[in-house]
Amino acid sequence: MRNSTLLSLTLAAAVVASPLEKRQLGKGSKGIGGFRGSIAAPPKVKAFKTETLKPTFPGDDVKRVKVTYGPYQLKAANSTKRVGNFFSLDPQCTGWMNLATDFPTDITILNGHMSIHFADGTPISNSNGVYDHHAFIIDSSRKPTAHIGCAGSKTPIMPINSIMGNSAESMGDMAQGGRDLKTRPVTGNYVGKGHTVALQLDLVNYNNRTEEVYISADMSYVDGRSKGIWETAAHLVPVGICRGVLGPPKGSVKWTLADDGLTMQDSGKLMYVRGHMHDGSINMVFSLNGKVICDSRTEYNAAALGSKPEAGGHSHGGMGDAMMGGISICTNGTEYKKGDKLSIAANYDLNLHPLRARPDGGMSDTMALGVIVTGQQL
Repeated sequence: MRNSTLLSLTLAAAVVASPLEKRQLGKGSKGIGGFRGSIAAPPKVKAFKTETLKPTFPGDDVKRVKVTYGPYQLKAANSTKRVGNFFSLDPQCTGWMNLATDFPTDITILNGHMSIHFADGTPISNSNGVYDHHAFIIDSSRKPTAHIGCAGSKTPIMPINSIMGNSAESMGDMAQGGRDLKTRPVTGNYVGKGHTVALQLDLVNYNNRTEEVYISADMSYVDGRSKGIWETAAHLVPVGICRGVLGPPKGSVKWTLADDGLTMQDSGKLMYVRGHMHDGSINMVFSLNGKVICDSRTEYNAAALGSKPEAGGHSHGGMGDAMMGGISICTNGTEYKKGDKLSIAANYDLNLHPLRARPDGGMSDTMALGVIVTGQQL
């Protein structure tokens, strides 16, 4: 697990923080994730399709829209040609970053579901040879507020201002607003009038042909800024960041990566908590003031990428067809106060679950990020 790999997941928000400027990483700087030189403003993209849908939540003020962007090309597994316009965290990934010109603004999103799919609507998955490393829809104009930090540090861990997002282990969940589509959510995310919204995705194509995919955002919302809801902020917390240890012991096949130096910077609720981990992981345990509040456990229930000849011809480390296909999520709304202590422990065992094989025959790295969505009442 490389430090740059963990920290690069937060770069997407930083890159589009001032999207109309051309920024420099600094002379001689390697940048985050090995990205060198200047970062130009991402190109703008119009919606491929916009659909007005019937809301599932009660209330005459609730509206629903589905906005689709694309197509996005993914390079073939056996190709060395660069595809995409943004850096990738996996050597075989295709990275894209765009500014969405037709995304609705001056709305409070009550529930948002981001999906990545083919032209016929079929979602990408391990079984059809497209691995979702991560993808985000980001409000890059929103001023972030710190809710989590390391004890004694003046530099907090800033949220990424993600409106929606997903990855291979959580493509089916609705982090923004929950999974209950009948009860009106108590959480929301306000997208200010005229805000710049960015689309960022990083996908691995295991098929020996170029693929085209689309991003869709299905949103239930109300106009303006809704009062009384709990506004959410998504944090990606590298486990070990407060200890300065972001990776496993060299040569280890079984280990625990822990961090007990996190403190809450204000008062609120933990609306959504889970681990973001790769194959080989067992679970990620979150504790508040010494009490376990979430045991986010990896589920190995997905077809192995590359286990079939048409998907690149690589087996999953020779360990059968089970790959990481999900991870449990905690949405109990645990209350916290300023100064409360948060600790995280991530457990890996490569003897039980091998690393994901890349299309080029190499092995992917591990990862341990705490996905923590805080809420503050408006």
